[in-house]
Amino acid sequence: MTIKRFTIIIFLCFLAALFNNSLIFLSYHVDEFPLYLDTVFTSAIVFTLGLLPGLITVIFTWLIGIIQEGNVHPYIISNITEVFLIWSLSPLFIIKKIIKKQGTPVSTFAGLLLLYITCCITMSVLSGIIDHVYYNILARSRPFFNPEDFFKLYLMHSNAPELLTNILSRIPVNIVDRFIVIFGGYFISRGLKKFI
Repeated sequence: MTIKRFTIIIFLCFLAALFNNSLIFLSYHVDEFPLYLDTVFTSAIVFTLGLLPGLITVIFTWLIGIIQEGNVHPYIISNITEVFLIWSLSPLFIIKKIIKKQGTPVSTFAGLLLLYITCCITMSVLSGIIDHVYYNILARSRPFFNPEDFFKLYLMHSNAPELLTNILSRIPVNIVDRFIVIFGGYFISRGLKKFI
């Protein structure tokens, strides 16, 4: 890899992190925008450039978020996991590995749909566990009202266990935001590939 290409990749990762943080800012400060879209541009980077640039984008996003919001949180674990899921289950990579050629639009859509469902389930379970450990067991204070808290309040009235409540409350939010992250990231990556 040339120095020029390396510099371009780092610049794109940093730019993606800035865009991710602008979406984080919207989700925290605009009431009508209660989604977690902090990995839309990370997924675009993974689809375009692969695993390592995706991980670099996650780290940049997390560090910029700490500077911007002053809030250190453990959800970077979810973001790293999602990068690995996108990289390992991406139809772009699977099709090329198995049949050594580009996939059809139908196979690509089916692969993206499978990836979306996998990410939706995995992020709900993993983020629910992180939430439970960080805020319930370690008793950290919540800096703000999160999107899933609307559903959590309803589930708590039905006397569901706290861990189960933390996981189930994330599913309605993740059904929407993981769709945007996976499909939005894929379409952004198509534009990025033309640019690169």
